[in-house]
Amino acid sequence: MASITPFKISISDEKIKRLQQKLALTDLPSEVPELTNPWARGVPLSEIKRLTLHWQHNFNWRAVETKLNELPQYTANIEVEDFGKYDVHFVHQRSQVTTDAIPLLVLHGWPSSFLQVRDMLPILVDGGTDGPAFHVVAPSLIDFGFSSASNKKGFNVEHHAEAYHKVMLALGYNEYVVQAGDLGYLVTRFIALKYGSKHCKAYHLNNAAPAEPKQPSPLDDADLAGLARTKEFSTRGNAYFLLQSTKPQTLAYSLTDSPVGLLAWIYEKLVDWSDGYTWSDDDILTWVSIYYFSRAGPAASLNIYYENEQQAPTAFEKAKEWSDVPLGVARFEKDLVLLPKAWNATLGPVVLEMDRLRPRSLESLTYHSDLSARLKSLAQSGDFPHLLVYGPSGAGKKTRIIATLKELYGPGVEKIKVDARVFQTTSNRKLEFNIVASVYHLEITPSDVGTYDRVVVQELLKEVAQTQQVDQSAKQRFKVVVINEADHLTRDAQAALRRTMEKYSPNLRLILLANSTSNIIAPIRSRTLLVRVAAPSELDICNVLRSAAEKENWTVSEHLNQRIAKESARNLRRALLMFEAIYAQNEKVSDATPIPPPDWEALISVIADEILAERSPARILQVRERLYDLLTHCIPPTTILKTLTFKLITKVDDALKPEVIKWSAFYEHRIKLGSKVIFHLEAFVAKFMRIYEGYLMGMDF
Repeated sequence: MASITPFKISISDEKIKRLQQKLALTDLPSEVPELTNPWARGVPLSEIKRLTLHWQHNFNWRAVETKLNELPQYTANIEVEDFGKYDVHFVHQRSQVTTDAIPLLVLHGWPSSFLQVRDMLPILVDGGTDGPAFHVVAPSLIDFGFSSASNKKGFNVEHHAEAYHKVMLALGYNEYVVQAGDLGYLVTRFIALKYGSKHCKAYHLNNAAPAEPKQPSPLDDADLAGLARTKEFSTRGNAYFLLQSTKPQTLAYSLTDSPVGLLAWIYEKLVDWSDGYTWSDDDILTWVSIYYFSRAGPAASLNIYYENEQQAPTAFEKAKEWSDVPLGVARFEKDLVLLPKAWNATLGPVVLEMDRLRPRSLESLTYHSDLSARLKSLAQSGDFPHLLVYGPSGAGKKTRIIATLKELYGPGVEKIKVDARVFQTTSNRKLEFNIVASVYHLEITPSDVGTYDRVVVQELLKEVAQTQQVDQSAKQRFKVVVINEADHLTRDAQAALRRTMEKYSPNLRLILLANSTSNIIAPIRSRTLLVRVAAPSELDICNVLRSAAEKENWTVSEHLNQRIAKESARNLRRALLMFEAIYAQNEKVSDATPIPPPDWEALISVIADEILAERSPARILQVRERLYDLLTHCIPPTTILKTLTFKLITKVDDALKPEVIKWSAFYEHRIKLGSKVIFHLEAFVAKFMRIYEGYLMGMDF
């Protein structure tokens, strides 16, 4: 059994004196003057000068040390298989409010430390009025803070997972839950894979790096914005990761010898990676001092980066494997990596997904309250019908249906996973298809398989309808199938859908989501209750934005909200994305703050300008590369085509607009029928060039 020993932080006078000497001898670099953005090249010289002087003359480590020692700290001597024994430093506080408190392991990342739990600790152990109480364990990862150095080649994230699991067992916590982010995300995933579900009963992640489903899933505007954020980070903010995971020893000399070098390396991340948080100088220097006074040394924390990349597969690839342990995920707009929400279900059963600004119940929807009341009444009536929910993009159809399902079945409907299914056509062609499912419902997008959607609809719905509800305590005895993009279904698929509705209505309810009912056949319309979700008014959008700003403690700018509402064209999803982007990119927000377009939309604007400027085979090849770039970043081809069309028609004479729109509709139809979307996008570009060139030359097409 591992030995547990109380611990107090006690940095020697010699180390503190040595730090003061190094600070006094610091040589600072020069700086390019008059930069528009002082942070464009890294931490501004003025920031480092101020912090260095404060660290040298005013910062009182002994006072900080005394305050930190108020935390209940311990070390555990843990045996890691094939690597020997390590001292793991950790904060441990048991809840005194209940005997049913849940053991919670909190794991930090880089450049964080055990300090991240300090402000949360009273809330977690007390539980508040509604929340559960926890016994909290917050270790310093090995090579971090006051834990041992790993000191051996091959000590990777799997061995970290073993160490902290054994800490929990040593404390008597045979079953526990985990919360983590960043590097802690990787450690937590390995704990779930190795020790779930016997020991690790659930876990929650601040961010996640799941695999893309085998079959592409539909992406909404929030997903596209997240992918754009991920791309921006991978191209402009990921250099630290490449250096730390490939040449950590080279960097280690600077971080170990120069406290100011360590300060700059960490401070840049504290500013860039936090959402407008105001760091006091003492906060910053406390954070950095934990690394400087680390038992393993200031640069030892780089070891895990290098070792994770030496595995085959790498730690990130291994962490994408499925685990049965229930999972919760939070999403924040300042996360460095924001992959599509649906991808999280490839990791395991998602039981909680926090998308902060999305309402989670019918009561919390702040517009169309009469519609919310009717949906709630339907859910409680005991005679829930098939629904055809229609309205423009961004009106809130999906949000209302998720809330209605929760009203039907309770919170269990949020415990979802993604299943990859294979269907076979009459010609023996295999179709890979993704299904988002809980115990109570399925969500599908048959249009993903194009003209073969009838096969999916017919086989899947028949299978679901012939299966009894497995949860005997469920409020309803039927299952619900939500069909996205129902107005894109072929006539054959809709006919199969109609027959299914007639035959299996006792065990099955359908909720069809569509932008319009015009493409839905009459027999389906007559068998469903039509629910129209109108676009919110600009006033509705302003009210939602004001409420969101108040929840986030952001400055409320009514004129800016009005500009966003107008720019969004009454698309609430788009308005919220603009809103989040503005507050993420600007420290100070005013009525005049510019509204940034999504980068994919900006690229399409560039494409439109290039097409108009030159109409030649060489330009088509250039445009093709840009189209491929959009497609590889998961921008739907129909979105590309529609956006490009509207960008073009605003720049041409009125006489050309009907012809351009006609051919855009033609190629949109071809995209849905074909498999090589780039052919049809490029064909539209070539057709537009021919029409425009002919118009300019006075030719009649």
